[in-house]
Amino acid sequence: MDNMTSTKNVTEVENRPVVILVGTLRAVDLTYKNLIEKVIEPLNADLIFCVSQMSSEDEACIEKFRGCNIVDICIYEDGKNGYQNFLDKFFHQLTPEKQRQWHKYFDIEGNWLGGLKGRRGSGFHLNFNYWQLFKRLQNLKKGGSDYQRFIITRTDLFWLVEHPPLNLLEPKLLWIPTGENYNGYNDRHAICSDQNVADYLSLFEFMLSLKALVYIYNDLDGNNLNHERHLKSHLDYCGVEVARFKNVAYLTGDKQSTTNWASVKTKLIEGKEYAYKYEEELLSSLKHMKEFSFHKNWDMMLLEKTKENDSSKKL
Repeated sequence: MDNMTSTKNVTEVENRPVVILVGTLRAVDLTYKNLIEKVIEPLNADLIFCVSQMSSEDEACIEKFRGCNIVDICIYEDGKNGYQNFLDKFFHQLTPEKQRQWHKYFDIEGNWLGGLKGRRGSGFHLNFNYWQLFKRLQNLKKGGSDYQRFIITRTDLFWLVEHPPLNLLEPKLLWIPTGENYNGYNDRHAICSDQNVADYLSLFEFMLSLKALVYIYNDLDGNNLNHERHLKSHLDYCGVEVARFKNVAYLTGDKQSTTNWASVKTKLIEGKEYAYKYEEELLSSLKHMKEFSFHKNWDMMLLEKTKENDSSKKL
């Protein structure tokens, strides 16, 4: 299957948000009930899939969410052959000078181009997914949708607490979880508004137009760049203000799960076994879960715009 797209009529519900599952369909058997109970239902949200093809079982994974109001499905295979087919078509449209400029990206090492030409990581996959998603959202808007809030997330996040209520999250800010920033911005989950969603999803567009060359060399560590730092340099350039909430979700999977970076491990904590990819993320989400269970107040879990080390003060 080269491409699968599906669109339902968007239900016009005032201020109804949309949850968007982007990337690849990982760990769905382990997380789909949790995503529905902790994210989609509490937010009373519609649902969009914008994912790259991984296996023949992808459509079966989506079936698990059929009780939700799915307004759009996009499954594509443009990542085949390290995106070489896409790049060949793209370069064919460029002048030789612009081709030389674009190749400056290839000189920068790191996972920010993960998935491209055999590079380790998932940065390019994610940026390409964002680009596909932005085009889908534009088409939905032309069809009459009027979403104001967009929860962009992934299927292998397991939530220990219900998602923070959107009415507490100032729309002019772009909200992300604490932790996993790697001197940039956590790219696992984001709550965008109609004011900043285009900026969040335009990393690849800025690469294609060569605008990224204006700022991308500012955040290099030697000649190395990770996706989190790429995201931060991009959002800083776009003037997007970012705020954080204490993370209450962690990446999970089973030992057979495919992965671009960390493998799935298990840990026994207080008599319960957890499958996780990043131990610090797991432990901090458990800590914040206990904190929230004590005060039951999401206001106390929200942080102002923060520095890279996540030190911040409460809103």
